[in-house]
Amino acid sequence: MADFTISKGYDIPMKGSAQETLQVPPAPKFVALKPTDFKGIKPRLVVQVGDEVSVGTPLVEDKGDDRIQLVSPGGGKVVAVNRGRRRRLDEVVIELASDEARIEFEARSLSEIQGWNDRAEIQNTFFAAGLWPLIVQRPFARIATPDVEPQAIFVSAINTEPIAANPIFLIKDRQPDFEAGIEILSKLTSGCIHICLPKSPDLDLPWLTEAKHSCIHRFSGPHPTSSFGTLIHNVEPITSEKIAWTLKANDVADIGKFFLTGNFPTDRTIAITGESIPEPQYLKTRLGAHVPTLLPKDLSDSDHRVISGGVLAGTKIHREGFLGFYDTTLTVIPEGGKRRLFGWLDPGLSRSSFSRAFVSGAIEGGEYSFDTSLNGDKRAIVPIGTYESVMPLDIEPTFLFKSLLYGDLEEAQKLGLLEVAEEDVALCSYVCHSKMDFGSLVRQALDQYEKEG
Repeated sequence: MADFTISKGYDIPMKGSAQETLQVPPAPKFVALKPTDFKGIKPRLVVQVGDEVSVGTPLVEDKGDDRIQLVSPGGGKVVAVNRGRRRRLDEVVIELASDEARIEFEARSLSEIQGWNDRAEIQNTFFAAGLWPLIVQRPFARIATPDVEPQAIFVSAINTEPIAANPIFLIKDRQPDFEAGIEILSKLTSGCIHICLPKSPDLDLPWLTEAKHSCIHRFSGPHPTSSFGTLIHNVEPITSEKIAWTLKANDVADIGKFFLTGNFPTDRTIAITGESIPEPQYLKTRLGAHVPTLLPKDLSDSDHRVISGGVLAGTKIHREGFLGFYDTTLTVIPEGGKRRLFGWLDPGLSRSSFSRAFVSGAIEGGEYSFDTSLNGDKRAIVPIGTYESVMPLDIEPTFLFKSLLYGDLEEAQKLGLLEVAEEDVALCSYVCHSKMDFGSLVRQALDQYEKEG
């Protein structure tokens, strides 16, 4: 077991963390699959509006590799196929039937899984069940390339993003599922499975801290300590020739549950957080759930922003939208854009400040209200060391971002482009005096670099 203490970063003191109590809201009538959640594939729709589908029925396949399928998170009828700009496939909406049908696979006991050593058969089962998209590859932060064995697999049970779901709470009652998931993953690599945990004296789960086939690592420090870029950089760095697979701990448990039961896992525990939620807490719902069943009824889109995922790396959705495939947090914060009367005279006792521009910057502890205001417009990047102070990776973020802005991918690769993804640079966007969205900039560059090869 190795311990790591990360010093660079910043914990945003945001109000709205979820209390660790679990509630069950009304069951949704609709669920959806959102192909935009999946990086690295070219989606081809294989169903039509009006088709009857079961849980696990393929809805979308990858044009580049038809083994990779995105399957239905519910049984019922396809009632909508929503498209965006340039006919981009955004959502496939399913109206749930009262008696959902399921595609069933062979269920196996843990002892049977332990004796199952046919890697090709295991991989084909992943494809047929629609589980392969749970595995994300670094570099490029895309769905894993099936025919390349990873040098290592990283499993994260730590999340330092502000007011995000606690991964330990999500899996603390799922020991059999998690153990089966680790057992299955151990068949897919000859390298190590690195399980990354928070360094906490309250973590009393021996089945997790002493998991088989695994190297256990404990991390402490401010955000982005939990980002996969930080974990990989400190434990076992990768190169363009060597890859790593990454999964969240709850996804490992879902994989284990599938192989134990033979059914595609549709249950999902999420944290509904943010200052706009009267009682932030954990809810037991399902994959791709219709968001209105989870939100207060009096919530309006004009006054509040709904985010599928965390506040830094999540995706803005409509109040009538759906949960993302990978998301375990639903965040709702006040919408910004409102002018403050005599704001320039405000000493900032009630406003957070990373740069210590307000009095609150000198006060230790406390939580503050945040909205979506940028507090400024885009302007030139000035190298004053802001990004470096929150970037724990051994790269030069200022020069990396500048190379991306003027389109020099070769220079960006030398400066560490392949070591990062959106989640790794989200905090840089937060502290940016230039109001840049570095996440979308990095994603565009990674996609272009992979395409041009």
